[in-house]
Amino acid sequence: MGASPDRAMTTKILREVLTEILDRRPADPIDFIREHLRNSIRFPGSMPIIQAYNGIILFHWTTPEYQAKLAGAYDLLKTKKDANSDPVVESVQFCELMKLFLRDQSTIQSNLSVLILSWLEYETTVPFDVFCMGIMLFSLMEEYVKQVAVLYKLKAQTGLLPVNLLQETFKDIAKLNMEVMHDKKDGLRLYLSEKLFLSETVEPIPKFITQKEFEILIERQLCVVASR
Repeated sequence: MGASPDRAMTTKILREVLTEILDRRPADPIDFIREHLRNSIRFPGSMPIIQAYNGIILFHWTTPEYQAKLAGAYDLLKTKKDANSDPVVESVQFCELMKLFLRDQSTIQSNLSVLILSWLEYETTVPFDVFCMGIMLFSLMEEYVKQVAVLYKLKAQTGLLPVNLLQETFKDIAKLNMEVMHDKKDGLRLYLSEKLFLSETVEPIPKFITQKEFEILIERQLCVVASR
């Protein structure tokens, strides 16, 4: 009697994650396995997307290794529309990859995805530069949200933090590695500093805000930027 479909799929997933561990040698193999299995359960049938994500998150977004993983992820997601066409990354696959970031911040995730997809100008395929800029923005925003959460835990004795501290934290994270970014560096820094979080707001920002108010502010700012 043959193995059940569920057992066969489990064996396939375990074989793939062990192969990736041997290839990538992550610093924390247990955490890598946990993240891989979590993605496999939540996004069944999306193994190239999961593999792309797992490769990207191995390195910090300002490192040369991260840039190499972006190129590898882009190649992983390429498919052919027909036998005679060149392989491309479809916007649908790009959206699925973006869903793996900021999973605990669904509204920020959704609004950031809308902003990035607006760069495609209704195209259904994703150019490499848009792919890189979009995934880097997700990596940066994920790091920022995590650092802000730590700040609220350590410094917000009253549940409030000064907005200028949150802004400075953002600017510190958004300082890009010049050797890595090359020509993309200035464009992304300008985009972040002038439009995202530090730009005009829909309504005045108080000097001190709670963590929930911070999250709402980021959500609104992404909507404002996407609508321009």
